[in-house]
Amino acid sequence: MTRPHIWLLLFLTKYARLEPNTPPKECLNRGNCTLPIWCPAHVYFKESEKEHCMINGVRKGICCNTGRNFMPRTNSGSARHSPESLLDSKTISAISRQSAHSLAELRSNEHQLHKLAVLPESSPDFGLFTNSRTYDVAELAKVQNLADQARRLALASNAFKRRRSLTDDQFERESFDIDSTPLSEDCLPEPDCVEIVGVYRTSDGSCNNQLHPTWGQALTANLKLLPPAYEDHIFEARKFSVTGQLLPSARTISSRLMKNKDVFNSNFTLLLAQFGQFIGHDVSQSVDHSFRNSSGISCCMDSGDHWPERLRHFACLPIDVSPSDGFYGRHFGRRCMHFMRSVFAPDHECRLGYASQLDKVTHFIDASTVYGSSVEQQGDLRAFENGQLKVFRDFGRNLLPLDEDSNACISRKGGSACFKSGDTRVNSLITLTAVHTLFHREHNRVAQALSEMNPHWIDETVFQEARKIVIAELQTVLYNEFLPIVVGTEAIDLYDLRLQEGPIYAIDYDPIMEPSVSSEFTAGAFRFGHSLIETTITLLKGGRVDQVLAFVPETMNYPSQMRRIDVFDMILIALITQPVQQVDENFNENLQKYVFRFGNCFGTDLISINIQRGRDHGIQPYNRYRELLGLPKFTSFSDFGPKYAKTLATIYPSVDDVDLYVGGLLEQKAPGALVGRVFQHIIADQFARLKRGDRYFFENHPRINPSYFEPAQLAEIRKTSMARIVCDNADGLSLGMVQPEVFKVPSTWNQPIDCKSNIIPSIDLSKWRSIPTYTDYDDYDNILMQ
Repeated sequence: MTRPHIWLLLFLTKYARLEPNTPPKECLNRGNCTLPIWCPAHVYFKESEKEHCMINGVRKGICCNTGRNFMPRTNSGSARHSPESLLDSKTISAISRQSAHSLAELRSNEHQLHKLAVLPESSPDFGLFTNSRTYDVAELAKVQNLADQARRLALASNAFKRRRSLTDDQFERESFDIDSTPLSEDCLPEPDCVEIVGVYRTSDGSCNNQLHPTWGQALTANLKLLPPAYEDHIFEARKFSVTGQLLPSARTISSRLMKNKDVFNSNFTLLLAQFGQFIGHDVSQSVDHSFRNSSGISCCMDSGDHWPERLRHFACLPIDVSPSDGFYGRHFGRRCMHFMRSVFAPDHECRLGYASQLDKVTHFIDASTVYGSSVEQQGDLRAFENGQLKVFRDFGRNLLPLDEDSNACISRKGGSACFKSGDTRVNSLITLTAVHTLFHREHNRVAQALSEMNPHWIDETVFQEARKIVIAELQTVLYNEFLPIVVGTEAIDLYDLRLQEGPIYAIDYDPIMEPSVSSEFTAGAFRFGHSLIETTITLLKGGRVDQVLAFVPETMNYPSQMRRIDVFDMILIALITQPVQQVDENFNENLQKYVFRFGNCFGTDLISINIQRGRDHGIQPYNRYRELLGLPKFTSFSDFGPKYAKTLATIYPSVDDVDLYVGGLLEQKAPGALVGRVFQHIIADQFARLKRGDRYFFENHPRINPSYFEPAQLAEIRKTSMARIVCDNADGLSLGMVQPEVFKVPSTWNQPIDCKSNIIPSIDLSKWRSIPTYTDYDDYDNILMQ
């Protein structure tokens, strides 16, 4: 074990709240008491075999001796087969040849389709494609190479399973290591962390975990909370009911179950929904398959019908549209809705098994939306002067820099603008562009102050210190203001999501907690935010209505109105005053009919896309996650309540078929939360991973975090509020007052306050003047004791 690993483990032993591996008394015979979601193997036990325990004085835990493994150990006591036992040289050679040949055939067919099935840039489907495409040529080549590696491994897994006549249960139960075989050439390579200076977090998230340097890294796989529900248990999307019938089309579910109705939640503002999207983009972005030259692949014919099977791309998973569909079917004669599957990522544990989807961005909460997820992207955004990010000077204001790529937006004519940031989806909604602008300006505001206070600092120091502060501010807003609203204080306490106060360091870092984003989170639970969206905002000027803006779909990938001198402030005012909608089955009709319309008569259906994305990622049905969380399974549709039972019964063959996204939207809200129990736990689990699994999380102790803050700086960071970020970075032309809690609507107890008032605290950046450097960790302990 290397020296850093030794002191890390010693620190955890010394400072952990419970001694490592010391189970509570009630679990002495059955392992540790843990949350059910962190012991997925328990879903395979009979109820009589499960031993429950107390967490925070409540019977919410389960005694676990399998850890985060999906399956209990086999009778042999080992969950791993050696390559010599099943992966002999003859088998390896055979499946290597077979998988390489199969991929070559797929690519050959793709080449033949190139002229026939290119996605027209004028179609609404192209707008959906732009939301996940890769523009940079070098990055595209890297993504496609990783996708090829992952596809070969998936094909090899399929061939191996058949060759060895393994049952689905055997294939899930075992782990077939290939790291010492020629197949390992397609595994994810580990970064050389010895060559990386670890004072600041890396741009791509690598080397955060010293034991597992690829955990959380950009261009790595999403994890799974349960083994995926693939039709072949490897990569084919789920198509059949537990009864053997075909599953209902995602569009059928959307059109028959989801309603075009506005039901507002008068407690919370649109900024809550928009900040949620900003966070979602910070930690996750799937990449759709494309042709090798980056053009989109059409999964439906121009006529609206399905391609014949022989002409359909292997990664197409089009959504069936019924002839009786009240919008797409009857009005436009569509029978097919475009849907392209996400590319796979190579397995970082180098084993055969099921496929996982690639996450293009870093998994950590590290403001990659501002700074990008690679050295090259970050360099393209920097001004390399006084730690600043590039800006576009427009009528005396600093906006996001312009993107020179003509494909980034739908139009570049007539003075229209297309902006560039750390995330390629920045232009998808003008309200999202506004939030990007806030944090972009916040970086430059902080960098300017640091540079003036420390004129001896070089550009790199100013940039990295400003970046570190902005990341800490983002984390503070997320855990202090956003999450308590979404998951409620009960889940905040259960998952230990509260931040420390004042100058106190956190000591809950867990090097064996994988921070990677789960498919269940990104393609399921966190998409609850789409139900919050009110697609029209009212822009006020001088207290009067200036414009009613249908920002979905009219400004999607067309954010040029940001160039109007007064629009940025008006958008911010709308975001902090207008209410969101309820999390339920009701959606604004723009989201079901006109998303990415781009001048067409119709767009795409976001709800259908969400349901199909869950199937694409292999997400298990809703009932399986109730089991995972220790909740009673629903035994009939009536368990969803009389409001939904009859309709669900006419759509799904069985209650065990209900998709996670659908069931999560319909479930009764958890006390004090915006969402129900299943979504609540999946979201809380993810942010627990992103907090406790991030060595660089802002409040971690210096023994853990190489990029620590001093105690006095920590106390300042914890003054952060979204209200202050809005105040400090608005244009100030029409926005001069905000309520202290901007995710909540103004009220008698949350009245707007002048931004110049000190009632909304500001961070005192003078604490960063001439930062002293300590090398003796005991000095920090002495500081904390004072």
